[in-house]
Amino acid sequence: MMKFIFVASAIPALVAALPAPASSGEAEIIWDKDAKLDAPTGSSHRNENAPPREEYMEAGIVGGYTANPGEFPTTISLLNGGSHSCGGALIDPYTVLTAAHCVEMGGSFTVVAGTNQWRFGGEESGVTQAIIHGGYDPSTLDNDFAILKLSTPIFEGPNIAYAILPPAGSDPAPDTPATVAGWGATRNNGPATEDLMAVQVPVVHPDTCADVLFPQPFTQNMICAGYPEGGRDSCQGDSGGPLYDDFTGEVIGVVSFGLNGCAAPQSPGVYARVGRAIGFIQNWSG
Repeated sequence: MMKFIFVASAIPALVAALPAPASSGEAEIIWDKDAKLDAPTGSSHRNENAPPREEYMEAGIVGGYTANPGEFPTTISLLNGGSHSCGGALIDPYTVLTAAHCVEMGGSFTVVAGTNQWRFGGEESGVTQAIIHGGYDPSTLDNDFAILKLSTPIFEGPNIAYAILPPAGSDPAPDTPATVAGWGATRNNGPATEDLMAVQVPVVHPDTCADVLFPQPFTQNMICAGYPEGGRDSCQGDSGGPLYDDFTGEVIGVVSFGLNGCAAPQSPGVYARVGRAIGFIQNWSG
């Protein structure tokens, strides 16, 4: 098995192959970011009064609440070209877990951790590689996982912690209370907010997920969460962010997709099932 490395730059991509670490038998695609891109090359603490970043481009949590400082210390903002584009979970000093669809087109990525306002404060690091799960299917968003490797480490500290992962192969039980956090709008297609928002959503039985999502495929690599009546959900811009088990604190899902807009009745949000990707995550951690 070989790994294919695509070098992102102003010239056509250069393709090379490297031996792969042991994994599930699937090849992962690695995007190497060219040093000329404008993502920062190091990690730094930013002054709260620093000039604001570019305007937010996406939407976010619907029907939730404003998170307290430090309430979700593993949640990060993934910036592309200086604007928030997706969420993620900090796994270790050099590793972030996010969604494959957030990075599959490449970009100029920066990770911001340790702040509830993505434009101010916290620690930031450039992204040197984005590694997409080998089983990722962009047509169905199956195995919607990616690992980001940071240019310089982000260490644990005030409002920063590393995510707890579930056991390999684990599947959260139906009705498990879970919480998703992210940045953005408070209603479908609404204006953005700069503050980290959160909402509790129960895990839905997989048979129910398959029924309500049909004909969209629902695979064993997915879980869904939400309320039959709608009203509370993750949304655009929350993609890649972690879904936390409220009992264990484990990251059990990665925000992937939804149908019929955000928080619609009988339309639970769909998350990549982290328990199915532990081997992939561990192979690329550290």
